[in-house]
Amino acid sequence: MVAEQLARHRPGAPACESRPGLRDACLREFAGHPGLLNGRCGLAVALGMGAAPDRRIRDAVELHLARLAWHAVPLRGGLAFPGSRLLRLSMDVHTGGAGILLALAALRDGREVLPFLGGCRERSVAAATS
Repeated sequence: MVAEQLARHRPGAPACESRPGLRDACLREFAGHPGLLNGRCGLAVALGMGAAPDRRIRDAVELHLARLAWHAVPLRGGLAFPGSRLLRLSMDVHTGGAGILLALAALRDGREVLPFLGGCRERSVAAATS
């Protein structure tokens, strides 16, 4: 996510050269955690922040969102997600439900994930996969 944001502000920065490899790493199916900053939602958002997504990117985002259900835990008529190390439910932005909601909003509506990270370039990566 940071490399994509850097590329928007300083496209010639040497770190921007690593974006294709980072993007390929985000295509992988396995993610041990559901969270925004260290899990599946972060992978999906990072893919959505890049250039206009091709079919491979859209498929990977769709798969990440589908696999997010693996971590969902019913709680009081809603859903919750485990946080760091999957030891307890978390509602924070970093590892829990708040970050997952921000990620879903960014992918669906192109909203900003966090003020310093910006939104997804494609207005609706998730909607394009439906």
